[in-house]
Amino acid sequence: MSWQEKFWRRQERIKRYRQAFVVIVMLIVAYAVIKALNGKEEFAGVIVALLIGIAGLMQDSIKPLFYRPALRTCYQLGVPYGHKVASRNEVGAFLCDNYYFRIKIENTGNETLQDVEIVAEECYREVSLEKYEKVEDFLPLNLSWAHKPSICTLPFIRDGFYWFCSFGYIQKSEQAELDKYGRFFNGSNFRVVCTLDTIPKPYSGEHVLVPGDYVIFLVVTAKNMKPERRHVKLHFEDYWDDDRDAMFRIDQLSINEFED
Repeated sequence: MSWQEKFWRRQERIKRYRQAFVVIVMLIVAYAVIKALNGKEEFAGVIVALLIGIAGLMQDSIKPLFYRPALRTCYQLGVPYGHKVASRNEVGAFLCDNYYFRIKIENTGNETLQDVEIVAEECYREVSLEKYEKVEDFLPLNLSWAHKPSICTLPFIRDGFYWFCSFGYIQKSEQAELDKYGRFFNGSNFRVVCTLDTIPKPYSGEHVLVPGDYVIFLVVTAKNMKPERRHVKLHFEDYWDDDRDAMFRIDQLSINEFED
């Protein structure tokens, strides 16, 4: 468990203790006042109004006891999770095809998620069977949202609804302009690369992955939810096919949640 997770869990426990304390105090006060009145009904309305007023003032502490968002992530290939998208220049001329794949971020709670962000925090590459090594040069970066490529903070996801995170895309190496990223890609003969759809895209090229198996640590956070970590396993072969269905075969490309 990372220090961030420990911190947020501690903060969540403190918040819950405070909420429980407020409710207990209100119940004790109500019981004491009713006992003191000893059946004096004329004061009952005043007491009820007083308690409602107190509850209104402390609604920010009481509301999360009953209403809170909940997060679920879904990983699949094919429409609507994956698409073949053509890149075009400023005048609309065709440049190349890209295979985009996305993660579905679903709010299964009963409260709207606010200011939602997804950060690709760490990346590990498989160097031998089931053995992964951390990519030390990988930079923590925000992932973009589908149909909103210029923002990393989604204003809201309503309860019972979802939105797609644009995780990354596969393209032919000659279209990826690998030479601008320096020595790592010099002389490489890979047919394809996978580019994580980050904001921003660093000039050093850490967001570009060569074929192989990876585990990428994602952190999903929101204004009204503690950060949650997801471990995503990405596999893609050094393979290209102009047919979308052939490209999205599970032996060529797969994305799912990684179990420790």
